Amino acid sequence: MLSPLPSGGGERPVQIPDRVNNIDDPLFSLPFGVGGRAFAGASLALNASGLETLLRRVEGETLSELFVLDGPRAMGTGAFDTDELDSRLRDTGEFNSGYEFVEERNGYRYYERSESPEFSLALETVAVSESRIALGRNRERIVRLLETASGERERAVERLDGFDRLVDSAGDGDVVVGWYGSPDLEAALAGDGPSPPGGLGPDENVITTARFAPESNEITVELTVQDDSLSPDRRETLESTFGAGGETSLDDGRFSATRTYNEFPFEPVGTNPTDDLPSGEDLPPEIREAVPEGAIEISEAPEAGQYRVEVTEPVQVDELVVRAVEADRESTLMNPSDFVGWITAFPDTDGDEIRVIATVDGVSGIVATESVP
Repeated sequence: MLSPLPSGGGERPVQIPDRVNNIDDPLFSLPFGVGGRAFAGASLALNASGLETLLRRVEGETLSELFVLDGPRAMGTGAFDTDELDSRLRDTGEFNSGYEFVEERNGYRYYERSESPEFSLALETVAVSESRIALGRNRERIVRLLETASGERERAVERLDGFDRLVDSAGDGDVVVGWYGSPDLEAALAGDGPSPPGGLGPDENVITTARFAPESNEITVELTVQDDSLSPDRRETLESTFGAGGETSLDDGRFSATRTYNEFPFEPVGTNPTDDLPSGEDLPPEIREAVPEGAIEISEAPEAGQYRVEVTEPVQVDELVVRAVEADRESTLMNPSDFVGWITAFPDTDGDEIRVIATVDGVSGIVATESVP
C-alpha cells in the first residue's frame, strides 16, 4: 500500500510495510482490511481501463488522493496530462476494448467503453481533467459526483443528519474508510474477505482512519461507531473487541477507540533495501570465501519474461535471495549449501535489475547482478 502524502509533512511518498497484513488486531484490521478491499476494486478498475500507471509512485504522473465510493465509483486527484490520458484510454487490450471520447462538459472529457467484452473489469465511463479523474458504471452518476466535488451540488455533510459529526470525529487520515445509511457493504467491497470485526454492519454508521507517522515509524488508528440506540450489550461488545491496548470512550450514542502502533519501518518509494549492500571488491571476506567466483550465473530463460539464476556449485551461505528490484519480487533459498540448480526470477521486462544476495553469519552482500533487458 502507498501513502501519497504521509503525516509528518514529507513530500516523498512512502511505502507501507507488508507487516500491516500480519497484525492480528480488530481495530487495526478495519482501515487496512476493509479499506484494502475497497482500494483493490479501484485498482482493478484503473488497471483494466489502461490507467494503472497512475497508482505507481516511483515516477511520472500519479494520483495524489484516491476516493472509492459505492456504485462502484472511484475518483482521483493530481496533476494530469489529458492528452496522455486520452491515448491510454483509447488503447485496447485482452480484456479491454478501449474507450471512445463522447463529450466535454464543465471542463471534463468523458469517455465510454467502445464495446463490452465478455469479461472486463473496466468501468463503463471515465471522466478526466487536468486535476481530477473519475470512473464509474453510469455517466450521469459520475457527472453528479464531479459536480459535488466542485461545490455545485450539496455535499453529504450538509444534507445527511449526523454525517458531519461522524466525519469530524475521524479527523484527517492517510487512509479513511467508513459507511453511512445502511449501504450494501458486500457490493461496495471487492473480492472475498472476512466481515468487519465486532459485528459492525450497515445498521451502524462507522468511520475509521489510519494516520501515518514515518518519522517515528508509527501508525495511529481511530474508530467511531455512531448509533443512537446503542444497547449496553452492544457497547460491551465494541469495548471488548476494539478496546484492547488503546483508549475508548462512550458519549451520546457514539463509541470511539484509538490506538498507536509502533515499529513500522516505512521506506520512501523508489528505494530498495538492498541498495546499500556491498558488492564486487567491497564484499566482506566471509562472503567472498563462501561464494566462489562464477558459482552463480544469471541468464534469460526460454520462457518469455523469465530469467534463471543458476547455482553451478555449492555455496556455503546461510541464505540466498534472488530479487528483481523494479518488479519488487524475490525468492529466498534457505540453507542452500547443498543446492545446485537454478531459481526462476520474474523481472520487469521494461527495465529491471536482478540481484543475488548472500548472507553469512548475519552479514549480507550482492554476489551477482544482471540488467534487464
